[in-house]
Amino acid sequence: MTSSPPPLDREHLASFTQGDERLEQELAALFVGAAERYLGEMRCSSDNERRWRRAAHALKGASANLGASAMADLAARAEQEPPSPERLRALEAELEALRAHFGLHLPDAPPRAPISRR
Repeated sequence: MTSSPPPLDREHLASFTQGDERLEQELAALFVGAAERYLGEMRCSSDNERRWRRAAHALKGASANLGASAMADLAARAEQEPPSPERLRALEAELEALRAHFGLHLPDAPPRAPISRR
């Protein structure tokens, strides 16, 4: 049985934080906030492919910059496809893995609205 790779390339992150854990936590919190906004845009884009792709593209870039390559790969695939509840769920699951990796748990987060298909 093979284990899945960690959701974040710590070496990549350390390349610009010099291992400063406080800075890494700050960057992680900023990333999670931005990722939530991009996923929120995608959630509301079931009937707007352009908006979906724009949010996926932004998420891809933010993820790659941080070193979250699995999230960047998922976002890249989403950018090339029409809005999809399955793709959105995969992105949300990867964000949860990143939160857990950083020990970030956002209390009292509002429930997520399901993506609708028209």
